[in-house]
Amino acid sequence: MEITVMKCPNCSGDINYDPHQRVVKCPYCDSTLNMDTEGRIAEEELRRERMHNADMQAEREKYLKDVKKWHLKKKIYYGVIAVATCAAYLADKFIKDGVGTAIVAILLIVMIGFPIWLNSVVPNAPAAVESGFKLKRGVGNTVKLYIMSILSSMGGLLIAVIVEDIIN
Repeated sequence: MEITVMKCPNCSGDINYDPHQRVVKCPYCDSTLNMDTEGRIAEEELRRERMHNADMQAEREKYLKDVKKWHLKKKIYYGVIAVATCAAYLADKFIKDGVGTAIVAILLIVMIGFPIWLNSVVPNAPAAVESGFKLKRGVGNTVKLYIMSILSSMGGLLIAVIVEDIIN
């Protein structure tokens, strides 16, 4: 049996094949290549394969951008929680006219509602994204967001206590 080596047109990996084969599969990228009787890749199949790979890559890139935006929203939220907690504590210590209580009331409403909303806007992953890289949504994710909210609030409180110590 005669073995021929060629480069995969999609990933440039070496493909070993018998020239009498009609279909060859790349061991690296799993591209299926149709061969004509002389061992050349059928052009139409190659064109379709490249278009499909380009579409899948575009879907992956869009999903990655959406995931980055979602993580940015989450980080901003945690920062706002920390700053608002710090402001409420310091306002309560130094202003003493109910401003701190109002901030805490607003803060509690945000801390209860925002994780639910944030969980509902988790980007939907296309089929082109492997399951290990997809963001999860659901009760478990919401619980994680609540826990991180509480930790952010505690961080803001810690900062406020340190600032109070410095001021006094």
